[in-house]
Amino acid sequence: MDDIRKMIAAERGALAAVLADLPPARWDSPTLCDGWRVREVVAHITMPFRYPGPRFMLELARSRGRFSVMSDRVARRDAGLLSPTELTAALRDNVQHPWKPPGGGYLGALNHDVIHGLDITVALGIDRRIPADTMHELMANITTAKALRYFGVDLTGISLQATDLDWTYGSGAPLLGSAQDLALVLCGRKLPASRLGGASSRFIRLRPVRKPRCWRMGLRRTIWSRRRSRTVPTGQCWARQCRAAASWTAADQSQPCCSRLDRSASR
Repeated sequence: MDDIRKMIAAERGALAAVLADLPPARWDSPTLCDGWRVREVVAHITMPFRYPGPRFMLELARSRGRFSVMSDRVARRDAGLLSPTELTAALRDNVQHPWKPPGGGYLGALNHDVIHGLDITVALGIDRRIPADTMHELMANITTAKALRYFGVDLTGISLQATDLDWTYGSGAPLLGSAQDLALVLCGRKLPASRLGGASSRFIRLRPVRKPRCWRMGLRRTIWSRRRSRTVPTGQCWARQCRAAASWTAADQSQPCCSRLDRSASR
């Protein structure tokens, strides 16, 4: 497990370096994690470092025990309350954090950090290569029978063939791509057509992800709704509340992918 923890630390450090150089405007860019911008994904990655156990359980209780609902709500809220500098620091300062998703172990933490990091870099067109030994560990973990059932990607008649590693999976028509792109496919992401070759039609995004719009009245309604539910303290300044409300209303309401990543290692 020491090797896995070193891989986790390396991935967090590399992503923190990418985020440190990211212009502020790009933090509002959409990612491959449906409904989340860069700032929501980073808020989600760093949530285990920022929330002690009792606070986490309180947030989970507020969402009636539904982890996907809780992680989506908290990511949107924190993305509006924390600046890019604060979010980057939360990741950079916790590269050695021993967090493990419940039941997932350190392999689950590696899945979580690698895939969400790729959600950001691939969507932004940043060419960051994951080390080969890390990818071998990841691919072995997410192609177990239980993990495949959990992610639910239809691989019928498809042979995954990595173009940068000696790695294949399945039989049938070849789907070609780098190992990290194929890992994204296995985790249910839709990729730009240029990143895959062969039998790729069911695994590509047919149109670019557009940044969703929000309206002023939408912000006001969201703020007052969150005040009534005690999610937003009334002492917050109006500008900060608007930023928080924008992060909740700007993205669509599809369920995030995070809970699958966190627990796939144990499935």
